[in-house]
Amino acid sequence: MATDAKKIAAFTALLQENLNNWIAKHGESLLELQQQLGDDDEKDAAAIEGWLQQRQDLYDQYTAKLAPRKRTLSLSNNEMGVGGSKPPGKDNSLATLIEQAVKNNTNLETSDPSPEPDRETPQS
Repeated sequence: MATDAKKIAAFTALLQENLNNWIAKHGESLLELQQQLGDDDEKDAAAIEGWLQQRQDLYDQYTAKLAPRKRTLSLSNNEMGVGGSKPPGKDNSLATLIEQAVKNNTNLETSDPSPEPDRETPQS
């Protein structure tokens, strides 16, 4: 059985792989999920799995990510290194990642394209 940290890592990896698609389809509900997340990995993993179970296609991708794979020597961001230290890398929480992703992609589809800076705009 996967640990809570691995469940969170699998969800985070899926989110990053399909960010634009997830934001377009699930932006509002991702923000609701983000509000449920805190510092407790067990509660966060349960909230994530509950959210994913309501979206079968995403849940199937998630469970595939959790399937046991051949171990490599590299550590993921959620695994501990020597002496319990974390390997170098991004130290963003999942809630922060979701918030930043939604903020960065919210206005992409609704904003008007801006004119290219090299082009002259017609004057009336």
